Amino acid sequence: MGADNLTDFLQNLKSLPLEKQRIALSYMIQILADDADGDTLDKIENVLTSFDYLSVKVLQMSPEDVISDFDYLPTDHELREVQSALQLSMHQLVDKLREERGAERYPYLAGQLFGRLRATNSSLVLKLLENTKKSRDVNREPWLRPLTASLIQPKQALERTFVGRLNSIAVLSLTPDGTRLISGHQLHYNWWEKYTPLKPYTNTNELFGQAFAPDESYDSVKVWDVTTGNEQVGWGNTHHPIYAIAPLYDTEHALIATANSIRVLNLKAGTVTDTTHSSFHRSGASFLIAHPDASHVIRVAPGSNQIDWCELPSFSVVKSLEDHKQPISALALTKNGDYLLSGDVSGVVCVWRCVDQKLLNQFKISEVAVAGLIEIADHGRLVTVDKKGICKTWD
Repeated sequence: MGADNLTDFLQNLKSLPLEKQRIALSYMIQILADDADGDTLDKIENVLTSFDYLSVKVLQMSPEDVISDFDYLPTDHELREVQSALQLSMHQLVDKLREERGAERYPYLAGQLFGRLRATNSSLVLKLLENTKKSRDVNREPWLRPLTASLIQPKQALERTFVGRLNSIAVLSLTPDGTRLISGHQLHYNWWEKYTPLKPYTNTNELFGQAFAPDESYDSVKVWDVTTGNEQVGWGNTHHPIYAIAPLYDTEHALIATANSIRVLNLKAGTVTDTTHSSFHRSGASFLIAHPDASHVIRVAPGSNQIDWCELPSFSVVKSLEDHKQPISALALTKNGDYLLSGDVSGVVCVWRCVDQKLLNQFKISEVAVAGLIEIADHGRLVTVDKKGICKTWD
């Protein structure tokens, strides 16, 4: 598709109903990719270096839809750099109120492209930046144009930003195969004046003449595709913050824990079921870890100094480890699953052998609570962090 044809297409697009606009934008690149002519790649490049096309699609559809257009290019194509820049810019291009504020979104696109791509050596990327400048100048709308590559660039440490209708994130966990990221969230509350509720008084508390209740339109758990950054499924409000997430080694399920319950989440369907062992389900957990043997899960109940070694799929407790005298504040498993590491609020760390759940070592790292435990697998060392933020390395 030549420049003139693309201009005509975008101009005619404005006269169509919104639904037809979205259909046309959805299939544009696919139609070009299926074209039998030999200049297919040139046509796709011409479209993807048009700022007007990118901005209209971001506005009428979503940044994810624009990002997926670049998948029709070879993996080593120079315009994949633009795709990476868009993935890094998701937090600026997506707004949780975008349906109401869509017209305010796309001006950010130009600044993000300039801030992340100005240092490029690609002629096609430079063509996109030039088209971006021309489009913004023609429209005479204010926009921020960085003079240098002042934002994080593609191919640096940060690969992508995950964005959605989110609350404060309480816990993050990666599935064993590395393909999905699971996020657990704090509660989001609706407030209203007492006696004038926006919804019936259920599960509410009263505070200073006002009432509040969890907003059930926010998901407590979300599952993300690590490769694309897209949200796959979400699971509804639990009325309790998420304390722990333990992806199981079947890669299709994860355990989701609050203060008073543990449920099994189907990562594809976004549905949950209670665990089969009622006492396990009802007690909740502050820490949950699935063991790589795929036959056991390790659980610590909120405020407990006891570690429960539980059997799958029954979730029955096989053994309880009770050597901590104070509530447990950190729990970790070594990479190969041979050893379990635990720390408590008094600064004591325990090292357990997983095969027989035997305590191998116990030592004090601090006068305050243990906040984190990390194994440096390649060097056979342990890193501890306490509540004061002090890190120590141990052989």
